[in-house]
Amino acid sequence: MNPYQQMQGQQPLYSQSNYSGQVFQPQYFSYQQQQSPIDQSKIDADASTLRKAMKGIGTDEKAIIQLITNRTNKERLAMIESFKKQFNRDLIKDLKSELSGNFEDAVIALFEDPVTYDCISLKNAMKGAGTNEDTLIEILSTRTNKDINLIKQRYIQMYGKTLEEDLSSDLSGDLKTVMLTLSSAFRSENLNPNQAECQQKADQLYKAGEKRLGTDEKVFYEILTKSSPQELKMIDAIYMQMHNHGLYTAIDKEFHIGNMKKLLQTIVYSSVNPSEYFATRVNYAVKGAGTKDKLLIRIIVTRHEIDIPQIKEAYKRLYNNDMIKAIESDTHGDYKKLLIELCNH
Repeated sequence: MNPYQQMQGQQPLYSQSNYSGQVFQPQYFSYQQQQSPIDQSKIDADASTLRKAMKGIGTDEKAIIQLITNRTNKERLAMIESFKKQFNRDLIKDLKSELSGNFEDAVIALFEDPVTYDCISLKNAMKGAGTNEDTLIEILSTRTNKDINLIKQRYIQMYGKTLEEDLSSDLSGDLKTVMLTLSSAFRSENLNPNQAECQQKADQLYKAGEKRLGTDEKVFYEILTKSSPQELKMIDAIYMQMHNHGLYTAIDKEFHIGNMKKLLQTIVYSSVNPSEYFATRVNYAVKGAGTKDKLLIRIIVTRHEIDIPQIKEAYKRLYNNDMIKAIESDTHGDYKKLLIELCNH
């Protein structure tokens, strides 16, 4: 069963009928946009519009929402510099002084570059008493090697400690070992997996799990953390053909409920069908008592330039409900308007 569904007592959604998914090639916005130069005159005009929206009595939240949801992350970052040059003011400080609550958090998140935003999310997950393993699992399982290396470089610049040091101090046992393996960014980058090799790995996983009494966890750790998403997709398809269910179900049978099981299933799910995986994250954020706003903001902000249309389609397929309507029913005011605008672009 999907670990996020387990928390809510729902039936599993991860079935053969919706298992094919798209090829997983997540990337940061900067990678997607680096070939598209910005129009500086447009950026300067945008910065001026933001200044007008916050100048005088009252704040024009509608103008802020309309502007920033129609711009890329690269353009929003350029607005910060333009704002400083034109008005000798700090755009982020001005936004924080004018906005509040979840609306403020979402707007500020949009003005962070993706690498920095991931670093902040990871640090917050390990700050204070207790650890939010859920956030660590989501980020480290779904980022590419290049992404993780950028995160590690920025993390030490921001916090004076390595990501690995903080992970080591906050985690323990096999969970720490596997999370550190993911943070090492040693996953295969093979986009064209060899069928014979994937067949061999599928066999190894079966022999390490369902075929024997007890589980050889290290085989699962090694294959799932070192294989590329494309390789895992093929391994999973072979496993399903041989045993009438995929790796997700195999993990469900072999590992007890807990963070390790959630981690391994997340690696598989986000590789085989990333849009479905992120759809389950959105659903987890809006269902039940209260809204998990930090989670909801993170998913929408980090995915809105990558695959929000596919996530909305997956949400409809999985829950027979419109994702935007689900968000509307669980959020309010300008915060709701901002999230809906992002989902519609």
